[in-house]
Amino acid sequence: MVALVRDVLTDRPMAIHRTAIDKNGKKLSHLGANGRLALGPCSGGAVKLTPDAEVTLCLGVGEGIESTLSLRYVPEFGRSPVWALLNAGQVEAFPVIPGIEALWFAVDHDEAGIRASQRTAARWSAAGRESYLIAPTTAGADLNDMEAAHAA
Repeated sequence: MVALVRDVLTDRPMAIHRTAIDKNGKKLSHLGANGRLALGPCSGGAVKLTPDAEVTLCLGVGEGIESTLSLRYVPEFGRSPVWALLNAGQVEAFPVIPGIEALWFAVDHDEAGIRASQRTAARWSAAGRESYLIAPTTAGADLNDMEAAHAA
C-alpha cells in the first residue's frame, strides 16, 4: 500500500508512506517496523484521505490509515473528512487548524495512543474547539481492529 504524505498546514507533498502487504491485504510485519517504510520526512504531515478542499468544520484523525478510515463506521461521524497521521507523536503534535471546529480521534488503545489523543484533545478544547475520542475497549487494539471484530 502506497500513500502520499502532505504537510498538514500547507498541503505540500513531503513523503511517500509504504506498507508491505500480502496478496490478502495483511501487513507483512516480519519486515520490521510493522512492514512500514517512508521515503522522505513525515513529521508535520498526514496521509490526507480527504483533500483539503473537502475539509470544512469537522475532521477525523488517527495513527493508521485503516484505523482512521474506520471512523466512518461511527454513525455520529458519518462521512466526514479523515487524515491519517501515521504515529502517536504526529497525533500529539497535530496543530489547531483555523476553521475546523470539531476534531474526532480514532484512538489506538495503547499508552502512547491514548496519551497523544488526550493531550491534543485538551489543546483543541482550550482553543474553544470540540474533541471526540473513539477508542476500542481492548488494550492494544485500534479502531480498525474493533470494526473488524464487530463485522465478524
